[in-house]
Amino acid sequence: MDSPISASGGTPRQDLRVHAHSLAFLFAVGATLVVVTVGFHQPARQDAVGLLALAGLAYVAAVFLRLAWRSLPPWSYHAFVFVGTVLVSAGIERSGDGSSAYAVFYFWVAIYSFYFFTRTQALLHLGAVAAAYALVLALGPDSAAPGTRWVLTIGTMAVAGLLVASLVDAVRERAAELASRAERLHRAEQRTRAIIDTATDGFVAADEEGRVIAFNPRAEEMSGYRREEVLGRRVSETLVPERLRTALDDELRRFVDTGRSDLLNRPVELVGSHRDGREFPLELTITPMREDGGWVFNAFARDITERKEAERQIRDHAEDLARVAETARDLAGITDAHAARPAICKAARELAGAKTSILYEPDPKGQELVSTAVAGAQVDQIHLPFTGRPSGATTVFSSGQPLFVSDLESSSIAVQGVRRVLGVSSALWQPVVRNGVPIGVLTLAWEERVEDPGERVWSLMGLLAAEAAVAIERADLLARLEAVARTDDLTGLANRRAWDEHLPRELSRAEREERPLCVAMLDLDRFKAFNDERGHQAGDRLLKQVAATWREMLRPSDLLARYGGEEFGLVLPHCPLEVGLEVVERLRSVTIGGQTCSAGVAVWDGSESPDELVRRADAALYEAKKGGRDRAVSAA
Repeated sequence: MDSPISASGGTPRQDLRVHAHSLAFLFAVGATLVVVTVGFHQPARQDAVGLLALAGLAYVAAVFLRLAWRSLPPWSYHAFVFVGTVLVSAGIERSGDGSSAYAVFYFWVAIYSFYFFTRTQALLHLGAVAAAYALVLALGPDSAAPGTRWVLTIGTMAVAGLLVASLVDAVRERAAELASRAERLHRAEQRTRAIIDTATDGFVAADEEGRVIAFNPRAEEMSGYRREEVLGRRVSETLVPERLRTALDDELRRFVDTGRSDLLNRPVELVGSHRDGREFPLELTITPMREDGGWVFNAFARDITERKEAERQIRDHAEDLARVAETARDLAGITDAHAARPAICKAARELAGAKTSILYEPDPKGQELVSTAVAGAQVDQIHLPFTGRPSGATTVFSSGQPLFVSDLESSSIAVQGVRRVLGVSSALWQPVVRNGVPIGVLTLAWEERVEDPGERVWSLMGLLAAEAAVAIERADLLARLEAVARTDDLTGLANRRAWDEHLPRELSRAEREERPLCVAMLDLDRFKAFNDERGHQAGDRLLKQVAATWREMLRPSDLLARYGGEEFGLVLPHCPLEVGLEVVERLRSVTIGGQTCSAGVAVWDGSESPDELVRRADAALYEAKKGGRDRAVSAA
């Protein structure tokens, strides 16, 4: 976007080049037209010399602008425009008549000013033109209706200039919006690709025509194809042998046409195929996701050769094998991170016949292990620091080796407080490992003392821990992808999609609990003028700062979302109207950057739809704007 030139500078160098070359062009063309008209009309010698001298000065200005624009400060362009006004006025005076055709050059000054400068700066230049033309008409020879000529000329220039400025503003605003949207999409795509490219599963995404649109490094390794080779090809041609491709294509088309499929949303074991003809056991989970352009199919492919080998080694335990395989399939089908962890603990407890199972994972700061899921007990979250006295879980996490303790009461690595709360006597700690690095510890505890869990339990826990690592990674990966899709890239707030999903849930909860719920729509006042004056980057910074300030002042249960542009939506559960107005007033009082904010607040009537509730809050916001801005209005 071309920024208006201001005295403070800061205009990008490439924009100054456009300004300089455009102004040089006007000087050069104007001078040329003066030379041509002098030749046509052959005025008195003294006037002709004067006009040609003015044309020469214009040529000098044009050459200077073309050659020296890199070293010119932004304010100097205002000086050049003023010089142009003086040259035009002198040319009219030399022509000997205030009605001179050279007055048309004033229009060039006006159009240039309104295109390249701010409105205020352009109006100042128009004022200079008006004063210069008035002086020319006053000092020149008497002519018919000089006042009328001045009013019509200056008025026409003002109208034309403002029209040009309005059109330029609209084009620049649209261009800035498109550029900003493209940048946000680019950043979101970069984050999404970083997530996908680090996955240990093969990941392939296809459009609803079944053509590949994403292919991660693990999928390249499994299939033998490079990403560039498969983009645009049918997904069935990447990882499955030729005899299965038609069936896979038919199943995807069936889902697009009917919304039903026996293949999607569950793990399916089949034969995978490498480009060199080698086949291997493959577990494929295809999850459809609705996007603006239609359906997108996310396929997670896992080479299960090791699992099959482990199954072969323990085939004599047919019943246990069936239970483990069933558990593995159940875990593979879980795509919710909050559900995956409890399912892992539940499966471990049932398979081992233990009283309690706990999953520990490192906290984000890496200072301790915390319990992220528990089966068989009701306890608060357990914290086990890495420093100080070692515990069984921290020892196993650090070593990466499983550990069993028969007598917890006398063990130095047992946390006695936790042991007494759980009421257990023996425990087994199994590391959960991904790519050779521990990511958690799965703990089993028995109420009665166990001398040796036996080879069966050791084998089962080793296999289950491997499945747990995959289930946790897959669930977390999908959760991160979902979070990217539901987060506004600029402010980090929930976006419109998240808002549309969250509000109906909150209304259902309010109905069940018979509690009030408020919705507020907040809009920054005169945000477009802020952008025009300070630039879109300053506008983006203001939006981010306002979002961060407001979010800190709200409860964890409140939802603040960027509804669109400079408009924000706010859901306040368990909140009557008068309290909702107080909350909104607190938010308005801390709006930063010298900006004000208008808001509309509506309380749910217990029966209206989400759209109707938002529509009432939006109507109240409109009333606040109509009433003078910088206020909050409650909906009727």
